[in-house]
Formats: sequence, C-alpha cells, structure tokens
Amino acid sequence: MKINILIILLLLINFNIWAKSTQEWIESAFELEKNNIEEALTLMGKAKKEYPQNPDILSVYGYMAGLVAKETYKLRAAYLASVAISAFDDALKEDNNHKNARLWRGILKINMPSFLGKVPGGIADLEIIEKRTDLTRDDLIQTKFFLGMGYGKAERYSEAISSFEEVLALETNDKYESESRMRIKRIKDKR
Repeated sequence: MKINILIILLLLINFNIWAKSTQEWIESAFELEKNNIEEALTLMGKAKKEYPQNPDILSVYGYMAGLVAKETYKLRAAYLASVAISAFDDALKEDNNHKNARLWRGILKINMPSFLGKVPGGIADLEIIEKRTDLTRDDLIQTKFFLGMGYGKAERYSEAISSFEEVLALETNDKYESESRMRIKRIKDKR
C-alpha cells in the first residue's frame, strides 16, 4: 500500500501535476526582483522551460534579462539584451498583440546604442502600444517618455518634444516629469 502511494506521488511529480501556474512563476519572479534580479532571471528561465510558448512567461523572462543587462558588464549586457529581445520576439509570435512584450521590447530597443540600429524598431513598437485603449496610466507615461527618447535619438525633434510634453500634461510628479523637462530643454538648446 505504501509503495503504491509512493509510486503515485512520483508519477504526479513527473507529470507536473503540481506544477506552478504561469501567474505563480511571474509573481515569484517579481518578488525576487526586488532583492535579486539574477535569481529572478534564473527563476524565469525555469518557467520558460516549463511554459516555452506562453507569451506572459516569455515577456517576463525578457524583462528580467533586460534588467540584468542594465546591471552587468558590457559583453554580458549585450548578450542578455539579445536574449531579452529574442524572448520578446517569441512572445509576440505567440500573441502579436501582447502588451508587455511589445512595450518592454520597445523600451529596451530605445535604450540600446543608436549604432546598433534597434531604435527604429523600438519606436515602431511604442507607436503600436500608444494606440492601445487598455493602457494603464503608468503604461501611457512610460510609452510617451520612451517614445520621446526614441524620437530624440532618431533626430525627430518635434515629435520628441511633443511626446515629452504629453508626459508633462499627465502631471506625473516623478522622474519621468523632471527628465522630460530636461530633455525638452536640451532639444531646444540644440536648435
């Protein structure tokens, strides 16, 4: 009798009957991210193995890879940025309308050096996001701010100023507002 129960338990474990849900993986990763981004990335790597075609898992994996890329040395940062973009691309293959994958991919591409040629793709992603009707206020602020950055890098200065002014109109009273003011001033000083 005890052997039968043990065999059943082993079978359940092997067939992932007690596997974490996608939401549990994501919540665990965001909790870990507060203290250790590397562990959050490792956790999402495991989630990606369990759910290789889930756009939510893929986009959060890409997000964590992007965060680690910002915190590490150049060669590893370049590698992790490519891992992140690949994960976002995979998420968008599964769900072309996935908000976070497109938003985070756009932001990552905008933050990459211009000579890599990723900025136009970042702008395109964020222009698609900007048209959505389901954005939270924070999503909208981020989208407008990073669009302004992208337009500035692409030397589309009037569009950059317009995007930064839209951030200011949202009265964020945070880093995006002060950074938008500074960037508007820089662009106007260049002219």
